[in-house]
Amino acid sequence: MPPIQPTRDILASQIQSIETEKVKKAKNMAFAFDIDGVLVHGDLLIPEGKRALEILNGDNELGMKIPHIFLTNGSGKPEQARCDQLSKILQNPVNTEQFIQSHTPMSALASYYGTVLVVGGVGYRCREVAELVREGHVAAAGFQQVQH
Repeated sequence: MPPIQPTRDILASQIQSIETEKVKKAKNMAFAFDIDGVLVHGDLLIPEGKRALEILNGDNELGMKIPHIFLTNGSGKPEQARCDQLSKILQNPVNTEQFIQSHTPMSALASYYGTVLVVGGVGYRCREVAELVREGHVAAAGFQQVQH
């Protein structure tokens, strides 16, 4: 007859296997957040967004950080300037490696093309951002307002 294992050891091994399973599941998770209206509204932090970030930054039952990125269709600022702004609003550090604006994917492609065409934006801000990506090779479409 095998020796009787104390109840405490059995319970501890069961809890340990449950925790191991949770850790495995958490390691296969990552989140992508739209910024505007989900985490912030203008320059104001949405309270639920703050709590979500706390959980992802380790304030969870496993004490684990969970990978996450931020997305926005805005492009009026360079990534670093927008990350600095977001870090202040979110009260959590945001780096450029976890931040994607609408023009971010084009940064990798800009060197393959001779000129970048910028359409949209207020004033010359989008052109200025595009110049950071493809200095000296930016064309901005100018639109005139038509009055009825």
